Amino acid sequence: MEPGQRAIFSVRHQGTLASVPRPVLFLAIALMLMRGAESLVVPILPLYVKLLNASIVLSLVGLVTSINRLGTVFATPIVGRWCDRIGYSKPLMIGVFVASGACVLGGVSFGAIDLGLWRLLSGIGYGTVTLATLAFANRVTTLKNRATAMSLIH
Repeated sequence: MEPGQRAIFSVRHQGTLASVPRPVLFLAIALMLMRGAESLVVPILPLYVKLLNASIVLSLVGLVTSINRLGTVFATPIVGRWCDRIGYSKPLMIGVFVASGACVLGGVSFGAIDLGLWRLLSGIGYGTVTLATLAFANRVTTLKNRATAMSLIH
């Protein structure tokens, strides 16, 4: 490029990790731990379902494994409107209690159907926590550091 010409594309770093508010960082770490716990459950879930009922078909194991994300998909539009209407704090706390309670009840379930129900409820709680965290990050960040905060959460 010759002197005096301007670059067509210039890359500017809009925000750094230090510019993100501390509560957003704490919520991002909490979501990372929640996702980590969920990812630890998935590999052992087929063995757990087999322990519950030895004559279970393999497709039901896949359904019980993936039904968590189905709950998240169903919860997303409803929780999004709920967060817009009442704020992020109540949905965040309710989502944490729903997800953690469903995970505990999934650990003491007696059958594959019972486990699937608790996994669905866990997905609804997980979706609620994720959307409430995104709503919180949207409200407390500026345009300069919003992309950094959202990338930490998602």
